[in-house]
Amino acid sequence: MTFFSSREEAQDLGLGIHNHFANLGLLFGIASISEFDHFWPPLIAIVLSGIGLKESKSTHNQSSRKIGLIQSRVGLVLGALYLIAWAYFTFRLG
Repeated sequence: MTFFSSREEAQDLGLGIHNHFANLGLLFGIASISEFDHFWPPLIAIVLSGIGLKESKSTHNQSSRKIGLIQSRVGLVLGALYLIAWAYFTFRLG
């Protein structure tokens, strides 16, 4: 068993270190669709996706970077869309 001195070294070898913030942001973005009565899933999706975007941009592995960016962007869009929709239908802003 080989141990690596840094996360970047493991990523350079393509060992599949994933962006967990991007994964969770996407998960909460999808959860905000079904939990439309609450404001917290889209809010958490926006925060986690923002952190996931920042981490994805610093990843050296191109495939992990691309997947992380896509997941973060989709989670961010879903979270923002459903937060705006929740505010519209809760407060009748229109």
